[in-house]
Amino acid sequence: MQVKLHLHIINISLCFCQLKRVHDCFKVLLNQKESCHFINIMEFLFYTLVIVHQQRILSLLEE
Repeated sequence: MQVKLHLHIINISLCFCQLKRVHDCFKVLLNQKESCHFINIMEFLFYTLVIVHQQRILSLLEE
């Protein structure tokens, strides 16, 4: 289970890093259900927090 969760985070992180925008990332995730799927809504919310946190870090680095 740990490894599976970690892989999901990597998938989303790569997606986010390439697209730079959370909204675009979610569009990609929704279009690729086989590679980026979520067990339940709580898991989805957790990844949302991960992405938002990364966005803050990236914006700080760019300044």
